[in-house]
Amino acid sequence: MYAPTLHRDRSVVKRDVDALLVAGLVSAETTVNAGHGTHKVVRAVASRVDLHVMID
Repeated sequence: MYAPTLHRDRSVVKRDVDALLVAGLVSAETTVNAGHGTHKVVRAVASRVDLHVMID
């Protein structure tokens, strides 16, 4: 997931991913790039997530 692809600021995407990590909906793993540096791979924990909202 890239911030420019989503038309969102990188810090906002990081905040969203952090919230999903706390909720247990995704897992993240830091991997080493072939050349230099690292990047974070984020994967969904479940194959399907259902969101139900009730507004009173």
